[in-house]
Amino acid sequence: MTQVTNNIRWVGQDNLGRHYADQVKFACDSLEIEYIAQQAIPFSSELPNVPNNKLTIFYGATNWINNIVSSGKWTPGAFFNPDSTFSLWRDKYGQNALNQLAEVTTLEKILNQNSNADELLFIRPDSDQKEFAGQVLRRSEINKWASTVMTNAPDILTLPVVVGEPYGIEKEWRLFIVDGRVSSGSQYRTRHGLDTSSYVPGGVIEFAENMAKLYSPSPVFVIDIAKSSELYVLEVGCFNSAGFYDSDVDKIILDVSRYVENNYTL
Repeated sequence: MTQVTNNIRWVGQDNLGRHYADQVKFACDSLEIEYIAQQAIPFSSELPNVPNNKLTIFYGATNWINNIVSSGKWTPGAFFNPDSTFSLWRDKYGQNALNQLAEVTTLEKILNQNSNADELLFIRPDSDQKEFAGQVLRRSEINKWASTVMTNAPDILTLPVVVGEPYGIEKEWRLFIVDGRVSSGSQYRTRHGLDTSSYVPGGVIEFAENMAKLYSPSPVFVIDIAKSSELYVLEVGCFNSAGFYDSDVDKIILDVSRYVENNYTL
């Protein structure tokens, strides 16, 4: 039996097109925590038909989570800090951030620069809104690439983006932070190729928790750590839309549920 009371409810978006919401459901079933499956219309502002008579935590796509947070209807709903941009957390982590020397600019400005067309650039959104996935592109490829993602991000040319030198990364890990401590985590990439493993070295866990002391965007969040000669913060993001890879989802759901139960009231 879990030590979580029946005052906790999880709600998962079951039309994500990936299996992570199923993992949340299986964890809730195992822990005997209420779980409700919901479908969300892509890019719609429609809110889920879920009562707010319990402490409720949502898991789903970024747009859906943003709508839930903006509504203020549920407690806590989700752990999302719209002010946690790359610009902010890069300054907080300083030399511990992999892209500490990157520039915040726009694609429009980059396209107007007279530079080497073969130069490789790392590009990602400045915000945590997931307008597009981080990419490494040649300057000559940027215009064509931008046109392919305009359906999801029509303002991509003027959107604040992070642009910097791409770095060689040996391994990448995702850690789930709950109240300053690592709940669980997973290796998810080796040399830019998908490579998942439940094993996370102790040094990576210690580094992640030290970084959480420097800056935590929310009491529950994910932090991606990269090894590139040394350990660096690659990214921090919203827990409620993050992929689990080979993390212990049961433990994450239990730790988040306990945190919510101990720190929130209706």
